[in-house]
Amino acid sequence: MAGHGYGDSGSQRQPLLHDTRPSRLRVVLHGTVQGVGFRPFVYRLATELELTGWVHNTAHGVCLEVEGSLEQLQDFLRRLET
Repeated sequence: MAGHGYGDSGSQRQPLLHDTRPSRLRVVLHGTVQGVGFRPFVYRLATELELTGWVHNTAHGVCLEVEGSLEQLQDFLRRLET
């Protein structure tokens, strides 16, 4: 069935593989995060999840951008929020 997560391979239906194309996520955090080890935490988390990107302080907080698969980015954001 079209649009239901299945690919057409003759008479057999097989689930489509996860989308592995790179995606990018930008997060802007406002408030005080300097001096609490936030940037090193973000670096360790991104490295652990094999993401690429950057993080830097701004006048209002921190801005970061990471790139990887959608699954990696969802995991990154989930762990960043906890």
